[in-house]
Amino acid sequence: DCLREEACLIEVLATVPSDHVEAVKEAYAAITGGGDLAADIEKKTSEQNGYIFTNWWRHTMKQLLAKPVDLWCQPLYDAMNGLGTDENTLTALVCTIPEKYRDAIHQEYHKKYGKTLLSHIDSETSFNYKKVLMNQAQHPAYARCSAIDAAMRGVGTDEQQLIRIICACDHKERQELKELYERHFSKSLVDTVASETSGDFKKALT
Repeated sequence: DCLREEACLIEVLATVPSDHVEAVKEAYAAITGGGDLAADIEKKTSEQNGYIFTNWWRHTMKQLLAKPVDLWCQPLYDAMNGLGTDENTLTALVCTIPEKYRDAIHQEYHKKYGKTLLSHIDSETSFNYKKVLMNQAQHPAYARCSAIDAAMRGVGTDEQQLIRIICACDHKERQELKELYERHFSKSLVDTVASETSGDFKKALT
């Protein structure tokens, strides 16, 4: 009956891993001769709206069919859009972005909203809070590049920062850091560090 069907719908969609959603939608289309799972669920969840279930029932079922990247982009945008910023939500989201989706989230955010995630964060936050979120939102290697450049920019060198960044990287991360630094700043990281240090300290870092 209706309730049993709805219970089945909830059980199936709520237990499908987000990475498998697209495969489920494709399989549904193949089995039903081109059926649209999202459209069919929209229709099904609208039938009981306002009586047994509410709009949240429909919204939740639709969200279970969304791509993982979209599920991150939308709340990130909502947390910063309009008057004021929802700092609690923004912090929770930025600090838990899955590494495997990070690049895709940045690309999709720019595509959907016409601005980069970093530029949006930059415009909606300030002071140390901005620094934390900007670094956390970036790919770790890009964050290291920015930090190491800042440590050597201007008068004097932040030697403690150089030690923290370079010595905390394993061999693979150092190679990635060197490549990204050269690509981003159009100069060699090794040569730049060498020009800012001397003696045994220079030898140890380069």
